[in-house]
Amino acid sequence: MKKATIFFGLCTIVLLSCTKTDLNTPTKGAAIAPGATLVTAAQKSLVDAMTNSSVFNNVFRLMAQYWAQTTYPTESQYRLQERKVPDTFWDPMYRDVLKDLEEAKRLIPGEINPDRVQVSNQLLIIDMLQVYTYSILVSTFGDIPYTQALKNSNMLPSYDKQDVVFADLLKRLDADISGLDAKGAGFDNNNDIIYNGSVSAWIKFGNSLKLRLGLQLADVDQTKAKTIIESAAADKGGLILAATDNARLKYMVAPPNNNPVWADVVQGGRTDWVPANTIVDVMNNLQDPRRKAFFTLKDAGYLGGIYGSANTYGTYSHFNPATTAADFEALLFDNSETEFLLAEAKERGFNVPGTAITHYNNGVKASLVYWGCTDAEYNSYISQANVAYDKAPGDYKKKIGTQQYLAFYNRGVEGWLAWRRYDYPVFNVPVDLTYNDIPKRYIYPIAEQNLNASNYAAASASIGGDKLTTRLFWDKF
Repeated sequence: MKKATIFFGLCTIVLLSCTKTDLNTPTKGAAIAPGATLVTAAQKSLVDAMTNSSVFNNVFRLMAQYWAQTTYPTESQYRLQERKVPDTFWDPMYRDVLKDLEEAKRLIPGEINPDRVQVSNQLLIIDMLQVYTYSILVSTFGDIPYTQALKNSNMLPSYDKQDVVFADLLKRLDADISGLDAKGAGFDNNNDIIYNGSVSAWIKFGNSLKLRLGLQLADVDQTKAKTIIESAAADKGGLILAATDNARLKYMVAPPNNNPVWADVVQGGRTDWVPANTIVDVMNNLQDPRRKAFFTLKDAGYLGGIYGSANTYGTYSHFNPATTAADFEALLFDNSETEFLLAEAKERGFNVPGTAITHYNNGVKASLVYWGCTDAEYNSYISQANVAYDKAPGDYKKKIGTQQYLAFYNRGVEGWLAWRRYDYPVFNVPVDLTYNDIPKRYIYPIAEQNLNASNYAAASASIGGDKLTTRLFWDKF
């Protein structure tokens, strides 16, 4: 990464000579950053973007109706353009994540490293991180800049069709998984802040991501989804099935490496949010033991603010301080998600190991254990008529969808994605809106509309209109 330092001064003319200085030559700092440090920066930027809770950067906890707002319910009434919310998610994902990874991909092959297996592993891990990042963007917006996105020579890239992007991401993911050598080295512990240099962990991550993407396609292409899912489940590299395999970033107490939620809520002293009645009511009806880990008590119970309305902060439960601690970790993928995906795969008739009820139970237990619940609490919870897989009302989408939604608490991006896929639980409707007004996607950034107008117009027409209510290609129902 180049940093130019410009020095202003006078060149003194002396009788014998004058030294000529190139004012654009950097004299301090590294002219080129090592590729591995760019990967570290990209990982941190990625997790921050997914975890942030500022209304100026990330409102996915509001989109998922995990949180409600107090004084200013702008975003929970879906007025995203007022603070340019789409821009502040789009920009760091492209600029701070994808572009840094692309530069690392360019630099690493030219660096001195006699271990060619390590170099290969590093490039494949970088590509896998790009695949993950693009999968979030395409699942959020629809058509996105892809083939032209990271080219410095083209600042106004065209948009690729969402289904084409999806297909290429799966192709890249297959190459990444098959190419990684678990016997070889990856990045050093200090550079890989998600998996501490474990190549085998990245293979499990890749297979689990493949499982997620395959099931996103299941309603529009059952045959293709079946091939993808069965391949992921059968891969010898395995899946994320234990908490030790979770993709996580362990934040630190001291800024700037703290959890951004702490900065938004605690350091900033903000009282802008309370737990939403959507999730609190579901959990109250199920007597969910995770409530104590998620929320604080209010009058000997748990009370969520009215979603989509301005709420009085002191009237409702608040967030458990543990979830807003500076060093509270953030997850990109965990074992409960994998188990719920496998349960769905079984219900769809795909050939994966185990049974739907076993995977469902495993998913519920993994989430409860993660949030500090005891075995006794799990046994009591899973035996309830409204929770037990063979007794709970509704089809598998309602059962799995509801429990996956609860397990995704504190992961707003994934919680909103799960709701769009399963259509459960039933969300609340802000005043003066209808259920059909609940967003199915983000609108495109305002900057794209103004600066990349022709390509924006083509993408908008391609997806069926740049509206919050436009369904993406995989969201058939």
